[in-house]
Amino acid sequence: MKKSLKDFVLNLSNASLARANLQSADLSSALAKGVDFRLANFREAVMRLANLEGSDFSGADLSYADLTGANLSGAILRKVNMSHVELDEADLRGADLSGVINLDPRELADALGDDNTILPENVERPESWSSPIPAI
Repeated sequence: MKKSLKDFVLNLSNASLARANLQSADLSSALAKGVDFRLANFREAVMRLANLEGSDFSGADLSYADLTGANLSGAILRKVNMSHVELDEADLRGADLSGVINLDPRELADALGDDNTILPENVERPESWSSPIPAI
């Protein structure tokens, strides 16, 4: 049986991609735990269901990115541009979003979060985060 590229998972775990230009990249379902993505450009990137646990996105541009269902638990998202980002069912438990800019509170409400999620000073914790969230 012949395999296609869709049969493989992109593994970037522990890589250093600081300042990388990943604009419009498709990283759907990628395994990218603990990656250094500081100051990277993810504008219009698709990262649906990607495992980005513990990765550092400090200062990155995630504007117009699709993070539907992505695991961002424990990720560092300090001073990230999140304009028009898609966060449906994204796991932000334990993530640091301090200093995030252009974050729409409605998008945040569609994500999963907990008491360990650090939010920017001007953003209220969504009511949906008040009840315990089952482990995924």
